[in-house]
Amino acid sequence: MRFTIVAVFLCCLYSTISFAQQKYAVKGMVADSSAKTAIDQATVAVMSLPDSMLVTFAYADKGKFDIGGLPSGKYMLLVTYPDYADYSDTFKLDAANPVKSYVKINLISRIKLLNEVLIKARTVPMTINGDTTTFNAAAYAAEKNAKVEDILKQLPGMRIDREGKIIFHGDEVKKVLVDGQESFSTDPQLVSKTIFAERVAKVQIFDDRTEEAKRTGVDDGKKVKTMNLVIYEDKRWGIEGKVEAGKGLGRFFVADGYINKFTPTEQINFNAKTSTLANGNPGLPASRNILLNYRGMYNEGKQTLTGRAGSSFNGSRQATNAITQNNLPGNYNTLVSDNESITGNTNHSAYATVDTKVGKQSNLSISIFGGADNRMSDNFTNVNTARGNNVKLNSNFSSNTYTSNSNSAGASIRGSTHIKPLKTNLSISGSLQQGKSSGQGYQYSDLKYYDTLGIINRMDTIDQYKPYENSNNFLSANLGLSRNFSKILYTSLNYGLSRSFSDDNSLAYSRQGNGGYTLLDSLVSNHFAQVTVKHNANLNLTIEKGKNKIDLATQMINSDLTQTDKLFTGQLSQKYTTWRPSVFYTYTVKRDETIQLEYAREMQQPGLYQLQPYRQNANPLNVLLGNPDLKPEYTHHFYGFYRLYMPSTDAGINLKGWYDSKGNALVNNRSIDSAGVTTSQWSNLTNRHADSWYLFSSVYFHATKQKFLVEPSFTANSYTYFNMVNGQLNQTRTMRYQPDIRINGGKATYNYALSLGMGISRNRTSLLDRQNNTRSYYVNLNLYTRLPYSFFIGEDGNYEYNTANQVFDRDFQQLLVKVYAGRNFFKEESLKVLLTCNDIFDQNRGYSRTGNTDSFVESRSLTIRRFFVLSLVWNFKAYKKTTEEPKS
Repeated sequence: MRFTIVAVFLCCLYSTISFAQQKYAVKGMVADSSAKTAIDQATVAVMSLPDSMLVTFAYADKGKFDIGGLPSGKYMLLVTYPDYADYSDTFKLDAANPVKSYVKINLISRIKLLNEVLIKARTVPMTINGDTTTFNAAAYAAEKNAKVEDILKQLPGMRIDREGKIIFHGDEVKKVLVDGQESFSTDPQLVSKTIFAERVAKVQIFDDRTEEAKRTGVDDGKKVKTMNLVIYEDKRWGIEGKVEAGKGLGRFFVADGYINKFTPTEQINFNAKTSTLANGNPGLPASRNILLNYRGMYNEGKQTLTGRAGSSFNGSRQATNAITQNNLPGNYNTLVSDNESITGNTNHSAYATVDTKVGKQSNLSISIFGGADNRMSDNFTNVNTARGNNVKLNSNFSSNTYTSNSNSAGASIRGSTHIKPLKTNLSISGSLQQGKSSGQGYQYSDLKYYDTLGIINRMDTIDQYKPYENSNNFLSANLGLSRNFSKILYTSLNYGLSRSFSDDNSLAYSRQGNGGYTLLDSLVSNHFAQVTVKHNANLNLTIEKGKNKIDLATQMINSDLTQTDKLFTGQLSQKYTTWRPSVFYTYTVKRDETIQLEYAREMQQPGLYQLQPYRQNANPLNVLLGNPDLKPEYTHHFYGFYRLYMPSTDAGINLKGWYDSKGNALVNNRSIDSAGVTTSQWSNLTNRHADSWYLFSSVYFHATKQKFLVEPSFTANSYTYFNMVNGQLNQTRTMRYQPDIRINGGKATYNYALSLGMGISRNRTSLLDRQNNTRSYYVNLNLYTRLPYSFFIGEDGNYEYNTANQVFDRDFQQLLVKVYAGRNFFKEESLKVLLTCNDIFDQNRGYSRTGNTDSFVESRSLTIRRFFVLSLVWNFKAYKKTTEEPKS
């Protein structure tokens, strides 16, 4: 099976590369007519005659170009470069003249730019420059009133998962910019769903520095996948928005709307929504959300104000049935649980940031924020545990009700300046944060234990009132220095100091007879105060010359932790010093080809819940013990990435992988007694290394003479984990292989997207001769087409099949299909009437299968099944027209 998967992937890869290897070609040299020197990265376009349609293009490498894969025929060669006159010539390729050679094409400077010609022919879909991938939005079909999200779904290497997260080459896009600056929001999901696609000229994807690195002025070596939307100049002033109202039978309804008001110096976004429709999570949800975002620049851009204020309520009623197998040495236990819950969360939050330019080389940033949160939950659970021979071990009925409220506030300040005599940049920052929370709950548990014959031999009852109070604060300060010593050498140094404090008072009172809850149960009560002081030093060195770039970094962290038990007058003190060196190397082979390599040594300190957890009986069948002797774990991390884009065929290859070896690993050991009570304690694994690896590979290309994009990919990952179960070392190894192929295409009047693949999972635990090996298959199909008289229809379908195995003895298959139909009204199709049927075959069962180090879980949850909704949608927009070109 492994050979078959690899063979299929290699065949796809071979077909992609060989696609361009036909026998006709054009080649030559591009040079400056005056200086007689080669012009690097000039654009060489080949157009078919007589229609002048762009066939392919390439960039001259140090003046040289060689474009193959051309069929016989008549062509026009167009060579362009900024600030030079265009060069054009016609030529013919056939069996007698298979190669056209241009000894030297001399360009004359400063007459006309490239884009004025190319845009009339055909839009170039994508370019790559170092770690930045730029997509030309005009090359991808979109209907009227489409949003940025509709464009993203068509981009090579880009996908949007079920939760709405934007994924590019396997990495989540976590930040979005507009014209290179923060907009009304940095949330990619919100921005991509609210900005109209027709405003966007280009979509750029690159790796940006983290907010911490920007705040301190010191590069920490970590990168954030970032998307930048380049807006057409004539669509940078105006308003846009959408209002939707929908109603189904019974409880189902939705009312949703947003409006964006924008100019080059100000962006305002307002969102409001209330709904009882499915949100991608199990249960029956209800939500109400209001959000206002603002960003404005003042005094010719010297001051910037960014703010956000929002209020939300999210509630849900859930019911779940789960079967869990807990593996033991030579045996296992099976838990069958039924859970019902009602939850609700009301949140209010606001923040504002003012950025000011002080003089020519200094900046000051001040931020404030605050929030309040109220939560409630009612939870009822019934659990029955059986031994491996199906004899009952224990049972527990429990109910928990809880309410809480919390509030927090904070401020931060950051200043930076350039010290001209020292040729050094200086940054200073500080922050303050504090919060309070309180709550109360009631816990009831009726626990029964059974002997080996399945007869009750013991009963325990818990009936307690549990109040809770917490106060916390956090202080930090950072000092950073950075300097360019030369054109190729950059260095930075940072020192940070922080102090965090928390006081947690969580008590438990038992009921006395038929009276009130007055008896303090000190065995499950806590009153802890924790203080953590950290010193953090970073040194970074960047060397960049030609095609090579090396980032060297080292970080030292000293942590001093003190936890005081105010209930029992005890104290825990721990001091840790961690060292994190890293090196990141980038080699730009050429404009469209990049190699990246990385090594980092990460260290993870143990948490308080591992060192000295709170005493609790929330689940009397699970007891957690602390281990104050824990040491930090360390990980050797190796990473590699390769990307190639072939503009002559609009095809590309992406390879990415990493390997982690974890030493002194923090592992959770379990001991299960004869009554089924699990006692857990963390320890360091000293004689073994837990390793894991990940490989992602994909190619993309256009099928011969077709418009649609084909993107086969292959993902493989593995991890090994160790822990002790009843005194015996357990090794769990999981491997997963996932070949996949995506096909998408279309025009403004129709589009389609097909993805299909399979997953092969191999899960083995050394405790039992039982394996949780499984195969899964899936197909996703999305169709949309316009019909006469402004009607349209579409569907979003997903089929999933999971095979049975030694743990789960039943196959599982599910077909989820959403169909919709409607009609657009008015010239701009601004009004839409839409009828949607969700889960038309009524197969959504809320099913899931999961496995971890020593247990496997199969669950079914209450979820929204088939329902119909009739909706009215109004899109509106108005732009101020200009004649300027979009920014690049």
